[in-house]
Amino acid sequence: KLQIAVGLKLSLSHLMVLLLVANYTELRNTFIEKGCNALEAGEDIAHIKLRNAEIGHFCRLLYEVVLFYGAEMRARQYFYHAIDHRLLFNNYHLQFKQPVSTTSS
Repeated sequence: KLQIAVGLKLSLSHLMVLLLVANYTELRNTFIEKGCNALEAGEDIAHIKLRNAEIGHFCRLLYEVVLFYGAEMRARQYFYHAIDHRLLFNNYHLQFKQPVSTTSS
């Protein structure tokens, strides 16, 4: 359940989550790997939720930051993720269902 009122200013908790995700890559990757993904093929969602209840607040706060304070990409706006050289094809379209770190340059 979302715990933020419409029009509310960014809270310290939301800011802390945003800073942790942006500045501590190993922490972010561990939370995503252990908290957002199954650890084995076919793992039941109930097991994932039970195993990762301790990071639930972190995930909720991050979701709220994106949902309430984020902005949609504009047409012809580009972001790059883990690309350090030119690709062999002109277009590459991905859809992420979890937080990712990107850059615009």
